[in-house]
Amino acid sequence: MTEHIEMKRIPEHCKLFEMVQYQCEANINNIECTPFVRLFLKCTGLPTVEVTPEYDQYGDPVASPVSTLPCTKGEQHNA
Repeated sequence: MTEHIEMKRIPEHCKLFEMVQYQCEANINNIECTPFVRLFLKCTGLPTVEVTPEYDQYGDPVASPVSTLPCTKGEQHNA
C-alpha cells in the first residue's frame, strides 16, 4: 500500500539545495554509473539538513523528510 507523504512549504528563511551523486558498479568490461539526487535544506542560523525522501525497492515512499525539517524558536511542525 502506498502512503501519501505530506510535504511542507519551505520557510522563508530557508533555501533548498540539490546535489547529484553517482553510484557506480564495475565489472570486467566497463563501469556503469547511475545518478541520484540528494536534497538539503539550509536555514539561516541553523545547520544544513538533508531532506531527501527515502523509497523502498518498489518506488514507494518509506520516510518523510518533514520530520527532519529544522525549526526556529517558536515554530512547530505538525507531522
